[in-house]
Amino acid sequence: MISQRVATKLEILLLAIRAKLSADLSWDQSRVDLVLSDEKELDQYPKDESFIQISPYRFNVDQPVLTGGGPTDALVMEGSPGIVVTIWKRVNLDRAGRAPAYLTDQTVGVVQLVRKVLKSLTLYDPVDASGNGLLEEPMRPTAMEFRPKRPLDWGKVAIFIEMKYQEDLT
Repeated sequence: MISQRVATKLEILLLAIRAKLSADLSWDQSRVDLVLSDEKELDQYPKDESFIQISPYRFNVDQPVLTGGGPTDALVMEGSPGIVVTIWKRVNLDRAGRAPAYLTDQTVGVVQLVRKVLKSLTLYDPVDASGNGLLEEPMRPTAMEFRPKRPLDWGKVAIFIEMKYQEDLT
């Protein structure tokens, strides 16, 4: 049970999300990267069949909190979406070009991996060592985007996730 909500730093939240995904998927953390953009060259990544990138996306500062408040040690950041979790998966499972296995296969398909990521992060509410909540409210997915990617033997699914927290400015 969360005793209180506290201000934190974005990098602490990103590392917590990375650790949760790695643990829930039983993946080595080298397959879950923290990046500024998901458009890096695929040659730089493990030759595994899939990997995940977590990118900060967009955060608005809660303006009413600042109005007339004077100096502050924390800003309420409202990310809608705050982060993007991009799943990269090899597409070349179906040589005929239709790639139904890419989507539907229960072992190697991307949809089952999307489901696992959604299960891991939906309503995720990280805490610090004292049990204090690091978010203003649990995380929520807001949208998904399925896209093939060049080279054509890769596909990606971007999951946009809302995240509200207090950025610690100290």
